[in-house]
Amino acid sequence: MTDEQLYITEKPSVALALADYFERHGTPLTKEMGHYINTEKNIVITWLYGHILTAYEPEDYNEEWKTWWKAPLPMVPDKFLKRPAPQYKDHYKHILLLLKDAHTVINAADPDREGQVLCDEVTEGHVEGKIYKRLLLNALDDTSITRALEHMEDNEKFKKLYEAGQTRENIDWLIGMNLTRFFTNKAKDAHIEGVESIGRVKSPATNMVVERELEIENFKPEPYFNIFAYLNINGQTIKAEFETKKKVKILSEADAIVSHCSGKDFTVQEVNNETKEEKVNQLYSLDTLQIDADKVYGISAKDTLAALQKLYEAKLTSYPRSDCKYLPESQRKDAPEIAKLLNDKLAMEIGLIPVQANNENLNNSTVFNDKKITAHHAIIPTKNVPDLKTLKDTEKQIYLLIVRKYAGIFVKPYKYTITNVQGKIEGYPFKFRCKKVIDGGFTLYEPKKESAKEKEDIELKSPLATGQRLPVTKAEKEAKTTEPPKRYTEGSLIQAMTNAKSDDPELSKILTKVKGIGTPATRADIINKIIKVDKHIQKKGKSLYPTVKGRTLIEILPNILKKPDYTAMMEQKLTGIEEGTYTRQQLLKDVVAFVQDIVGSDFKIINKQYPCPKCHNGYLQYRKFKDKYTGDMKEIFFCNSCGIGFPAEDQKPKVVICPECKKGLLIEKKGKYGKFYGCTNYPDCKYGIRKPEYDKLKGSKF
Repeated sequence: MTDEQLYITEKPSVALALADYFERHGTPLTKEMGHYINTEKNIVITWLYGHILTAYEPEDYNEEWKTWWKAPLPMVPDKFLKRPAPQYKDHYKHILLLLKDAHTVINAADPDREGQVLCDEVTEGHVEGKIYKRLLLNALDDTSITRALEHMEDNEKFKKLYEAGQTRENIDWLIGMNLTRFFTNKAKDAHIEGVESIGRVKSPATNMVVERELEIENFKPEPYFNIFAYLNINGQTIKAEFETKKKVKILSEADAIVSHCSGKDFTVQEVNNETKEEKVNQLYSLDTLQIDADKVYGISAKDTLAALQKLYEAKLTSYPRSDCKYLPESQRKDAPEIAKLLNDKLAMEIGLIPVQANNENLNNSTVFNDKKITAHHAIIPTKNVPDLKTLKDTEKQIYLLIVRKYAGIFVKPYKYTITNVQGKIEGYPFKFRCKKVIDGGFTLYEPKKESAKEKEDIELKSPLATGQRLPVTKAEKEAKTTEPPKRYTEGSLIQAMTNAKSDDPELSKILTKVKGIGTPATRADIINKIIKVDKHIQKKGKSLYPTVKGRTLIEILPNILKKPDYTAMMEQKLTGIEEGTYTRQQLLKDVVAFVQDIVGSDFKIINKQYPCPKCHNGYLQYRKFKDKYTGDMKEIFFCNSCGIGFPAEDQKPKVVICPECKKGLLIEKKGKYGKFYGCTNYPDCKYGIRKPEYDKLKGSKF
């Protein structure tokens, strides 16, 4: 063994950035097959391709677990195992050879739970007797790499983080493999085809979209009227709104108010001036950036992350999968230099950032807060400022969102005065609001089309006093209809996942602490999977709609699997593993018991595809059985409420309306001379035919 240092990065692009850094700082490296190495052969950099190890499938543990409908549930491996993915098998062997020769191993994967797992699972069992360090790269610019290399830590410090990450994978295997099979088989029994893919995060996410759709479908719009009066204030026209706790819903009432107010005076009763300030107190985390990118540009969560990853690999922005909105205090001194570099190339695009010495706004910014730093810090631009022409459209849009947010910490707060005026016209209460901007602050960096403040309040040009009378130049009504809640977009679904709540106050506290369901690193991928892989949701324009498959899934799942409560409990315990207050063994035991309770239950799925045409209360359920008289296999759809049965034809119930009375339905009956098909409206209708004649009739469509 030599004094060789082996760096293992998460991706080839990070290995290249690290090799480039060493070369520019006096240690040139040469790229060889599967790694970079310096002349002295004491610095080696290799890379992963994300997770190069993949979990065993059920049949890899036990041949009996191969067949979905025969495998006994729950399937619980004695020990969870992984193997290299076929496409990475040779590279995995190469890493093991490099590990054998290394004296010091450095985990240089992404600085989070997932990064800890994907490197440690490769090195596990191959670093005994070696020095094992952790390099936490929050960005790939020179300053960040230098700082990270100077502050490497012992990888042993992150052992619990690795355990928590492993346990999370094992939990998802136990729940996903067992419950997907269980509910798919139960659905199959109910004649519902397809795989019902279950996940502890994606099922609650799907449920959010389904519940929102149900709210929209059950919403009953109601007409109402807005009433406005236009006031003349020293030549300036101001629009005042009728103030009422209850909406005006009757046309005659609206007309009466308009008639009474037309040509009269508005008497000022109260004037309130309030000066407000808004400043950039937080920078972007991944989820808040995805929300804004969706809102401003309609960029999907997955595309935002992909663009951000490219910017990070190009050393233009810091680590992309951050859940943090703050910066360490040590970076306050770096900010003016970053701002100067941004001014040099982007002043024409966003405006100048004030970079004078002793910038009071920067010095007092609460964005710099060591107590709020997690494994990462907020997403910010680095000292490497690009020529915007070299960026693709989406990359440019995401980059400028980050730059504009960062620029906001250098300027005075956005300061404005709100004037709220209340008064009466002929006894009817009206109100209006005006706004005067004192300092544009950070909004100066926002193009108008991107501003969240799309509706600017009009500025009141003349002061008002109590008792002052203002002429009404016009009064009018506006017919409106109450609107249902809006459908989720990818951005608003990420926001809902981040802010997920429970009916249980204690679980809600946990969800707030763990920042909802999923993580910034996984939410975009989860949404993408339930749209493109599971097909539980479909995207039309920016809006998300549940599919029939998604609605069926949510209908059959027990509440604990479609609400965020269970994920909250799991995240609390995973955090406990990280902190050493809970063990991996305890949590896996809890999850096995949870899965056992579900798969051991007498759970039945009611297929609601075919409502009963007879009783209108139940649903027709498919059954296949052997006729005890003839020995033939029969396929029948029985109502789970009234018990009526209809023959199956092309795997659908054949429902024939009586040709005689046009009211009843033809069903199989036993008579004196054997079986026949008769009307359910008997004895009022005595129509009946034999099977050959019945077979010629067409069933009605559902």
